[in-house]
Amino acid sequence: MIFHTLVGLAVVSLAGVHAYNNAGLPLRSAAESVISLQIQGQRGPVAPNERVRSCVNGVCPVPWGNMTDTENVENEAAGSAPASSATPAIRPTELNNLYSYYGVDMQIGTPPQPVTVQLDTGSSDFWVISNKNPFCAKTSEDIQRGWPNCSTNVFDYTKSTTWNFTRKYFHLSYGDDTYIIGRWGTDVVSMGDLRLDQVRVALGDNTNSSQGVFGIGYPQEEATLDKYMNIPVLLKQTGLTQAVAYSLYLNDIDATAGQILFGGVDHDKYTGTLYTLPIVKTDDGDPRMVVQLETVTYNDGKNASQISGEGINVLLDSGTTLTMLPPSIVTPLYSAIGAVEIPDAPLYGVSCPSRDSGKMVQFNFNGAVINVPLAELVLDLGEETGKQFTMPNGDKACGVGIVPSDSDLVLGDTFLRSAYVVYDLENDQISLANTNFNSTTTSIEAITPSGVPGTVLAPSLQHR
Repeated sequence: MIFHTLVGLAVVSLAGVHAYNNAGLPLRSAAESVISLQIQGQRGPVAPNERVRSCVNGVCPVPWGNMTDTENVENEAAGSAPASSATPAIRPTELNNLYSYYGVDMQIGTPPQPVTVQLDTGSSDFWVISNKNPFCAKTSEDIQRGWPNCSTNVFDYTKSTTWNFTRKYFHLSYGDDTYIIGRWGTDVVSMGDLRLDQVRVALGDNTNSSQGVFGIGYPQEEATLDKYMNIPVLLKQTGLTQAVAYSLYLNDIDATAGQILFGGVDHDKYTGTLYTLPIVKTDDGDPRMVVQLETVTYNDGKNASQISGEGINVLLDSGTTLTMLPPSIVTPLYSAIGAVEIPDAPLYGVSCPSRDSGKMVQFNFNGAVINVPLAELVLDLGEETGKQFTMPNGDKACGVGIVPSDSDLVLGDTFLRSAYVVYDLENDQISLANTNFNSTTTSIEAITPSGVPGTVLAPSLQHR
């Protein structure tokens, strides 16, 4: 999601499979119950006059006028869609292609229409932009400013013979002034050679987001009163995977692609031990992709200094661009790494580190330590904005991919690139290990209902 701009690509490893069950899915044996998708980075817009304008919770906003922030709601009354603005109020703000997200290529409908959607572990719904969205770019200048290019990457339900509306509407709004208004429906969805029939899809008739979202979180987090089987659950229910689980490998910031494995773990994609942590549930008892982060330490390659020793709960979210931590952690971390505020830059700056500097930020999860190289954590501001930023000493400035937050505490893509993460929704567990960057080999095992093979309980939890 951050800074890396490539065309999304999804490759499903289902070679030689031709039999389909009555749900339109290939029949597979238990040994074959792993589905591999390749994911690649996509650029998203950022307003240059804002400190941070990035993807949050699976949504990358484009500029728009004022709208009242509301809770997620669904209008269950058939035929009465929520009110929407006929003419969006567009802010005349120049945008730069700064932040990016991780996208997966899909096809929807009959005949299939291609869309690239953002992979989001922090949400649970699959939604796409309608070709009738009033925020669609009308000119090439609009596209340059970051508005959705509706000549591609949108869905026209009138051209699909298999689309069916469920006669239910939705209206989602977010704290970053992003919103989606639309309707629920079902259709055929394909990822490479994999085909699923009657998949629940939300059609964004009116949205100021720059792309659709492939939410793969818990069904309990679905933005509808009428809960349904989202794609990770469908894969198990139809026998394609043995468990509602997947592993995420974003690879390093310069890599051309990452990978998500539904129903499997690839032991060649991480180094050291794959440690397991329990998911922290909400006050209502619902699970989310949240674990406890105990300490944060900065290591300059010679000495390590602990930044924080107070445990906090953090969301592991591929749909959020940056890492968002409390000011009590971010402020001393900025001081330790020499980060300073730079005029007109969207992030605090630091002298761009070399890849062999040995500098890293270490995240400790009950004894499971993820080492994030500083070179993976910082972003090349000049490459994406077209403007060169410098530090007070004249060094080239890179942006720090950790920002302060008083509310949402999220480990986004700037962290996740350095961690191999297995999300086990079946057992309410998350497993973590350090990324084996640019791995060219595979050693894949299927995840079963009993758990993720090859994992060990995090050290601090072994004695409780």
